[in-house]
Amino acid sequence: MAIASTGEYADFQALTKKLKKLAEESRLYDDGIKYSVQEYANYLAHLAYQARNDFNPYYNTTILAGFENGEPFLGSVDHLGNYFHKDYALAGFAGYFCKPLLNAEWSKDGTEEEAKATIYKCFQVLFSRDCHSVDNIRFAVISDKGVKIEEPIHIPLQ
Repeated sequence: MAIASTGEYADFQALTKKLKKLAEESRLYDDGIKYSVQEYANYLAHLAYQARNDFNPYYNTTILAGFENGEPFLGSVDHLGNYFHKDYALAGFAGYFCKPLLNAEWSKDGTEEEAKATIYKCFQVLFSRDCHSVDNIRFAVISDKGVKIEEPIHIPLQ
């Protein structure tokens, strides 16, 4: 499973801590049950919704990805506790600037290289629009073999 998040870093740390605690509690039960990525996403949505109702929301949009029963899973949870399970997910400024590009170029049957090229184009757009961002990205490739986080790639500004 891989987790990515935009927003407040302290909130991301708090959520990650709670997810790790849930995983550790599950491991300690030693009952052979292991939570799926979808169950972690549901739990995260519950935490975000509960924090929102307490008037102290987590200011994050978090994306969870992994494999369940040989099938890919991608879910997104926002600061309100809304949970979406779709074929692709956007967070932060990408939700505003990259949606048309992804709608035009994304294909469920595309290759890994085509997906990376589309994401690369998205980040070129994002880096030209946001002067506070860093012009390096890292790809996390999630497959049935596990998660592989690649070395950073520099994206030159145009």
